[in-house]
Amino acid sequence: MPSQVFTANDTWNWPADVTDVTAEAIGGAGGGAGAGFNPCTGGGGKGGGYALKAITKGAEASLTITVATAGAAGAAASGAGGAGSQSLVIQDGVTVLRAVGGNGGGPPTANSTNGVGATGDNGTAI
Repeated sequence: MPSQVFTANDTWNWPADVTDVTAEAIGGAGGGAGAGFNPCTGGGGKGGGYALKAITKGAEASLTITVATAGAAGAAASGAGGAGSQSLVIQDGVTVLRAVGGNGGGPPTANSTNGVGATGDNGTAI
């Protein structure tokens, strides 16, 4: 069966002869923190989460697809990185697949300590 990749938010219409699909999603990566307070560096952002789900057609004619975006990089003078957004598949108004975004990296401190890399996800995968 052919696959389809979404790079922007969209709607996927169920073909007449299809009753089941397997959907995969990747959340947006967290942004790295800005460098500042020479010689320190900002922490790296965490990669986005991954989710896989078999979806069975219901009464709906389509699925709503939300594509994640990466978190913003931190400002040059010790700004923390932004969190990545989540990717979603919504079926008949209900989120049936969620791949969470990664958290942003921590900024360096004024006492020449490097920023901490991001650890947790910014949500729960479905």
